[in-house]
Amino acid sequence: MKLNEIKIDNQTGIGQVPDNTNVDYLGLRVLMKPSQFLKLAHDVIVPKQSKEHIKAAIQGGAAIGAPFLNIDIPKEWRDNDMSIAAHVISHEGRHRMMAVKELAGDIPLEVHLFFRGGIRNRHLKPEWIKNMQSRLIPQWGEIPLDGPWFEVMT
Repeated sequence: MKLNEIKIDNQTGIGQVPDNTNVDYLGLRVLMKPSQFLKLAHDVIVPKQSKEHIKAAIQGGAAIGAPFLNIDIPKEWRDNDMSIAAHVISHEGRHRMMAVKELAGDIPLEVHLFFRGGIRNRHLKPEWIKNMQSRLIPQWGEIPLDGPWFEVMT
């Protein structure tokens, strides 16, 4: 299976949520490999049934909604202090990413980044995006991990 066979549909795809339909206002649309997403999302025992259901649906031509990460931007960034890394606080889409990785390999896929505290796309500064690309604290941790984590979609 190839990347062009993995269909993203943020209106009706498996796992889509209303925020996916408004990502260009609410957050940031990026390309991220499943392995990168899975390093940042909370690691729990994955029910095989869910992943297998998604794999079968994709193989049957179904689309998926873009997985997403919710990120807490440090307040210090507003004062240009970039010494603290942003923190992934929640996610949706781990099963979708595992299914894609098994079917198509570790290919970059559309992922949405949403931000805590009312931060929207228009508030994002280039240096914030650059900092998130290079360093993020995973959902399950306290220590930043070095990237690069994603590529901004244009």
